[in-house]
Amino acid sequence: MKRTLLPLALVAACLTALPAPATAAVTPQLTDTFERAHDTHPTYGLNDSLAARQSGKARGVTYSRVSGSWTTTTPPEPYYSQVNHPDYPGKLSFALARSAVRLDAPLDQDQDDAYTVSVTVDPDPKLRGTEGDWSSVMLSRSPASVGYVTSGDVQLGLTVARNGEVQLFRAGNALWSSTLKTTRAADGFRVSLAVTGASKADPSVTVTVNGATRTTGLGTPVPKPYLYLGAYVSNDKQVSTADDLTVSRVSRFADTFDEAQDTDPGYGLNDALAKRQPPLGTSSYTRVSGDWQSFDSPPPYYSQVNHPDYPGKLSFALRRSAVRLDAPVAPGKDDAFTVSVTVDPDPKLRGTEGDWSSVMLSQNRDSSGYVTNGDVRLGLTVARNGEVQLFRSGNALWSSPLKTTRAADGFRVTLAVTGASKADPSVTVTVNGVGRTTGLGTPVPKPYLYLGAYVSNDKQVSTADDLTVSRVDLYPNLEYFGYFATDALTKWGNHLPEVTGFANLHWVSVSPDWDTPGSSYRIADLAGCPPRSCALYVGEEFFPAENCKWSGPCPIDASLKRWKAFVEMVKPYKDRIGAIYLKDEPQGYGVTNADLQTMATAVKESMGPGKGFGPYPIMLTLAGGDVKPNTLVPAEVDWVGVDEYTADEARLDSLLTTIERMTGGTKRTYLFPPTEVAPYTGRYDTNEKIEAVQQIYYSMARKHPSMIAIMNFGVWVVTSSNPATHPYMIPRTWDTQERYGVAVTVKD
Repeated sequence: MKRTLLPLALVAACLTALPAPATAAVTPQLTDTFERAHDTHPTYGLNDSLAARQSGKARGVTYSRVSGSWTTTTPPEPYYSQVNHPDYPGKLSFALARSAVRLDAPLDQDQDDAYTVSVTVDPDPKLRGTEGDWSSVMLSRSPASVGYVTSGDVQLGLTVARNGEVQLFRAGNALWSSTLKTTRAADGFRVSLAVTGASKADPSVTVTVNGATRTTGLGTPVPKPYLYLGAYVSNDKQVSTADDLTVSRVSRFADTFDEAQDTDPGYGLNDALAKRQPPLGTSSYTRVSGDWQSFDSPPPYYSQVNHPDYPGKLSFALRRSAVRLDAPVAPGKDDAFTVSVTVDPDPKLRGTEGDWSSVMLSQNRDSSGYVTNGDVRLGLTVARNGEVQLFRSGNALWSSPLKTTRAADGFRVTLAVTGASKADPSVTVTVNGVGRTTGLGTPVPKPYLYLGAYVSNDKQVSTADDLTVSRVDLYPNLEYFGYFATDALTKWGNHLPEVTGFANLHWVSVSPDWDTPGSSYRIADLAGCPPRSCALYVGEEFFPAENCKWSGPCPIDASLKRWKAFVEMVKPYKDRIGAIYLKDEPQGYGVTNADLQTMATAVKESMGPGKGFGPYPIMLTLAGGDVKPNTLVPAEVDWVGVDEYTADEARLDSLLTTIERMTGGTKRTYLFPPTEVAPYTGRYDTNEKIEAVQQIYYSMARKHPSMIAIMNFGVWVVTSSNPATHPYMIPRTWDTQERYGVAVTVKD
C-alpha cells in the first residue's frame, strides 16, 4: 500500500539517537541521454543501449509504451515513439498521433521526502503542427495509467505547448487559473518538477520551464510515482521530442503488497506480483522458518499477503516466521544500496511490548531467517515499544537501543549501506526519522533480504508494507545474454549491430560458409564485436563441412594445419573474442570422443594466456538426447550448454541437473530459448507460447546456480523446413527478449 514515507538519514550520530539531518544535493540516480540507441524495427530503440546512454546508480531502467490517449488503453504501434531516429538523433521522439511512454521503475523520495524530475521537451521543433500542441510530463501512482495528461489517475500532469504556455493538472483538473508563460530556447523547453513533502496531503510542486518558475500546492500525495512522458501530435507530419531526462531517485524494486488474492494454498505471497511490483521485473518470495531452532518452514498461512484484516500488507501470525526475497540485493557501482520497509510488530496490541519485526541481510540463500543467526550479517529488530537494535552474526552492535515512536502506520525502517563489499561497511539505520550510523565490521556484497517477526501468541499479528530496494539482481547467476547465429553465414547476414545494445554474447563464425565450400574467411567481421563479446565458432577449423555429415562420418583434420592458420588470422581481434565455441552438437555428427578431446586440447593450448589470448571460456553444446552420464565433456571445457526446443520446465530442469551431475558440478551451464515458431519447437506452436516459454528458461537460471548464459535460438536461422525469421516478424517476443537482455547485462 502507499504509506507515508519518513525521512532517510544519510549521516547521523554513531551511538546517539538524533533527528536525521538534511543532506546536500546528490548526483541524480538516473540520467538518460537517449543517444547511441539503434532505432530499428521492431522496437525502435526504446530500450536499446541503456548501458551506454543511461548513467547513475539506477541505470538500466527500461521503458514501456502506453496509449497516451483518453480514447483507448491500447498502445499505438512501436514506431509512434522512437529513440535516436536519424532525423532526431539523441532524442525520444513521438510522431503520427498521441502516444506516451512509462519509465518502468517508480521514483522515490529522498531523506527530505522530495524528488526532482528534469527533461528537455520540444512539442513541435519543425513547426508542422499548431501553436497549442504540447509535450507532457506526468506522475501517476499507477503503473497501469494510459499516460494522458488529464487522466484521473495522473496525480501531477504538466503540459508545455509550442507557444510556451505551461499548465499543471491534478487528476484532470487544471491547477492554474492562468498559464505559466515562457519562451522556447534553441533546444526546446527545459522542464523541472521539484516535489517536496511528496507523501504528505499537500505536497509542494515547483515547476521551472526555461527559467520561469511557479510553486503550487498539489493537494494530493505523490509518493513513489511512475513517470510518463507523452505528446499531443495533431497530424502525421509533426514530431514531438524529449531529451536529457534526469531523475533524482529511483527504486528499481518495490512491493506494495496490494492486489494479491489471499487464498489457500499460497495465501497471496507470490500472487499478482506483476501488479504489486514494478514492470522492470518481479521477484518471488520463499517462506522460511524464522526460528533459531529449525529450518522447517511453517505452514503457508503463517505468512499471508493482503489478508482482509490487513489489506495491502505482508502479515505474520500464530508464531515466529519469516520470508526471503528470492532476488538478492545488489549494490550499485558506488558499492551502496538502500532497503526501506514499513513494519508494525503488533498493530492491534495483542502481544507484548518487546515483540518485534525484523529486517535481515544474509549472504546465505538458505538461512532460516532468524535475526540472531550466525549467517545474518545485518539484522535489525524493531519492537512494539519503539526500541531498535542492530545485530551482526548474533551479536548486538549497540550498547543501548535506538529509540523512536510509532507512527500511525507503524515504523518506517531504512537501511542505507555504503562500502558494502568492504571489510567494514557503513550502515545508517533510520526509523521514523531517528537515525544512527555504525560500522558493520563484515562485508555484505550481495545479500539476500529476509523479513520476519517474533509473534508471541496466536492472537498477535505483525505486518510489513511498502518494501523498496534500490536495486536487486533478478538473475544473479546469469552473466551473459545473446543469440546463436548472430553472424553465421554470408547469406544469413551479420546482425551484430541489431543486438549489441542489449546483448553481450554473440555467436559468430568467420570461417568459410559451411554451405559453400571454397568461400572466403570473414575475419574482419570480428571488428564489429564489442570487446570480449563474441563466442567464436571454431568447429569448421577442425571438422570442415565438406568432410562432415550429420550422423557421420565426421573425421577431424588430424594435421590441425587449418586450425593453426586460423589462430594466427584471428589474433589481431583477440580482444573482441569473449569465448570459444566448439563443434556444435558433435555427437550428432558422429564426432568420436578422441577427436572431441583433440579439439578441446588444441583450443586450450593454442588460445590460452600463454599464447597471447584470453583467457576465454570454452563452450560445448549438446543436443538434449546426448545429455547422459556416458557423454564425454573434456576437462578443458568450461561451459556446457544444451538445446531442446520442445522441452518443458521439468525437462529443462532434468537436463541441467544431469549436466551438473555428469560434470561433478565443475562446469557452468547455458540454455537456448526458442525465439520463433518452427517445426522443431513442437508444442510451442504460436508466438504467444514462444513468448511465454521465455520465463521458464529464466526460472531455470534462478534454480540452477551453474547457469551463466542464455543464447537465444531461431532468429535469422534458415533450415530446409523453415525460412528465416527476422525480429520485425516477432515484435512481442523480441521486445520481451530485449528486456531480459537488459536485466542480464546491466547489473550496476
